[in-house]
Amino acid sequence: MARALIGAKDNWYAVEPLASLRLTGVGNECNYSDMCSDGDAIYLTSKLKASTATTHLLSDTMLAYYNNRSELANRFKQMAWSENATTKAAAEQAFYEAVGGDATKDLTKIIDAACRYFLSHDGATVYVRAACRALAEFVF
Repeated sequence: MARALIGAKDNWYAVEPLASLRLTGVGNECNYSDMCSDGDAIYLTSKLKASTATTHLLSDTMLAYYNNRSELANRFKQMAWSENATTKAAAEQAFYEAVGGDATKDLTKIIDAACRYFLSHDGATVYVRAACRALAEFVF
């Protein structure tokens, strides 16, 4: 599912396994530019918090970041690094725990209501784990 949604255009609902689900009224709010924005925001927030205030701190930080190809190459890894994950496996687990995937939490209370409509609790766990794995693979 995650692979079908990340970066998908308006016909995202036609991609399997989504095509066989009843998805009327469900929107896709996740795309490539959203992923870029998330990674950039995590990086810039970290840099700004660690900086000494100057007159042009924000613009100087953004200019340095967007002109540094090696920093931009890691923009997606910022999502994992912000969860203290430095490997694909660690990122998958960190993402899963961030959405309540540990044994003490009930995923059906956390997952979007539209998804819960289509999935049982066990199904929700399977799909959330798969989405976290796909995100970790995308990041690394």
